[in-house]
Amino acid sequence: MEKRGERNPNVKVIKIIMKTNIFKILASLPKTIYFNLLCLPFRQAIRLPFFIYYNVRLGDISGSQLKINCSPKTFMIKYGLGGVKGIDSNRSQLWLQGGTVSFNGRANFGEGFSIRCNGNLTFGDNFGGGKNGFISCADEISFGDDILFAWNGTIRDSDGHTIYVDGHEKPSHKPVHIGNHVWIASEVKILKGVSIADGCVIALGSIVTKSFDEENILIGGFPAKKIQENRYE
Repeated sequence: MEKRGERNPNVKVIKIIMKTNIFKILASLPKTIYFNLLCLPFRQAIRLPFFIYYNVRLGDISGSQLKINCSPKTFMIKYGLGGVKGIDSNRSQLWLQGGTVSFNGRANFGEGFSIRCNGNLTFGDNFGGGKNGFISCADEISFGDDILFAWNGTIRDSDGHTIYVDGHEKPSHKPVHIGNHVWIASEVKILKGVSIADGCVIALGSIVTKSFDEENILIGGFPAKKIQENRYE
């Protein structure tokens, strides 16, 4: 008989295992294998290039088209795992509603990251998406190489609804293009029709409603504007 104050050592070990990343990674393998086999050609799928965290909510992925435009490596694209500690995360979602999503290299999407795509979405090499990031692609969104997209950010290429002005429908979709080596800080929102040149930094909390063709500048504000060029003052 167990004495008062004593704990079952087996129960304690199980609790420790459940709190470790190893347990969560193992729990993610069935969904990871399922996703790869469903969405990729078999020769790519057996390499398991996608790692899908166990709690990611998948929707409408059967009609999607995923493309890996480089040599696939195991777990080169991680979805729903990691991010800045101390920030609460939502449940990650991946809704590929018949759209096309292309990858040109490694990518990591943190906890709570969500993608909704029924357009053409392209990621360059070395994409880093922070916690609770949100990308909605109804037309076309493209990212260059070496992108840092910090937590709680939003990028969308549509209004998400129809607007009529004087009885005429206003265009609600415009492509979004993000260049190479761009740092998008936390809480940033990038709206339809925006293009960002190479080497730019978008400051925390900015609302970007227009394009910036000049390279290596600091962008910030609501609405966003050029704050500083790439020079020492």
